Amino acid sequence: MGANPNVCVEVDRVRNAADWCSIVVRGTFELLQSTEAVRAVERIRTRMSAAAIAANAPPTAAATFVDREGGEGIAYRILLTEKHGHCSLP
Repeated sequence: MGANPNVCVEVDRVRNAADWCSIVVRGTFELLQSTEAVRAVERIRTRMSAAAIAANAPPTAAATFVDREGGEGIAYRILLTEKHGHCSLP
């Protein structure tokens, strides 16, 4: 992504053939550095913890990759240029 920062990410949620959503975003990859990276990881950690609590999930569900694996990790963001989504109708 350092050589070509144009990225595309797709996220799908499928509960069954009649209940699904698919989101596709395109944008530009940007590596975060120093305090900006630390703040980004902390925001992710906070959101994951809140989601795990709301879902009554085990504490490990709130762990970030860096929490689970150790090391420095990386933090990045995608500056969106396009966003498309589709969901089924119940």
